[in-house]
Amino acid sequence: NSRLIPTRTGRATFKVAGSIATGADIWPGKMRYPIKFPKSFMDALLTHFSEGEVAVGGSFDGPGHGTLGEFIQQKLKTKMNPAVYLAALLIEEGYADASRRGYIRFCSRKGVRGRK
Repeated sequence: NSRLIPTRTGRATFKVAGSIATGADIWPGKMRYPIKFPKSFMDALLTHFSEGEVAVGGSFDGPGHGTLGEFIQQKLKTKMNPAVYLAALLIEEGYADASRRGYIRFCSRKGVRGRK
């Protein structure tokens, strides 16, 4: 029950099973095994960032303080940084908008489009 989602630039796609609401498995690039984002992580992410703008922090070797990438690395205890993929999924499902290059803006919980 997976689907392909385009990255924010539209130059590539990645595979996703699940959703922000239920938890998701994301396969960046040609990875054989997914990065797992449990429902509890997704809930914590939405609570932490709620209605603000945040830098994606897509750099693999240092996502930057306060970024989506740093949040992922700290909460999932991983050195990988799949922030660009999670940002694209958040946008695809209507939890965020691409506010400007390198940033996303989380939508208000009541006004979220596509919530499943």
